Amino acid sequence: MDASLIILSAFAVFFVVSVAVLVVLWIALPFSVFGMKDLIKKTIEEQEKTNKLLSSILEAGLSAKKTESPERTDRPGGPGL
Repeated sequence: MDASLIILSAFAVFFVVSVAVLVVLWIALPFSVFGMKDLIKKTIEEQEKTNKLLSSILEAGLSAKKTESPERTDRPGGPGL
């Protein structure tokens, strides 16, 4: 009788603690979700800025490559030798 009472009370304590943790998480979750919205929006905006900057750098690099004079290939051994 004594052992079953100990097991039952241990189960009750575990159940109460589990329910309390779930209640705390249930209350806190909406605040964390709504708090993340602004951070996600800022991250997306920064990513769009970075993509535009990278595109402009790529375009500048490609246009600079087009305006460079082509290397001479009439030498034996090819360019750069």
